[in-house]
Amino acid sequence: MYVKDSNSILVDDFNNDQKKDILLLGNLYSSEVEIPRNDISYDYLLKGKQNSQFEFVSNKTSGLWEVGDVKDAAFIKAGASKAIFIARNNGKLSLIKMNK
Repeated sequence: MYVKDSNSILVDDFNNDQKKDILLLGNLYSSEVEIPRNDISYDYLLKGKQNSQFEFVSNKTSGLWEVGDVKDAAFIKAGASKAIFIARNNGKLSLIKMNK
């Protein structure tokens, strides 16, 4: 798997298996005139395994499809739950509630 551009990296146990997972988000729309924008990724979830190894989880399996020029993401508290707040350059904000 090749990750072209990640503007935000979040680490947490997303699947409640007691192992840390990695969520990579971002694209790069602004670039030099002679270089086209880099917008081939949606997001990437890497599931933590034993011995510091990670397994790629497809977007179809994870249900994550964060398109656009994602610039940053952060964990926030949403009531009694945890959520991910995602910001895009000149785009809509997203809020993804986590199942924790």
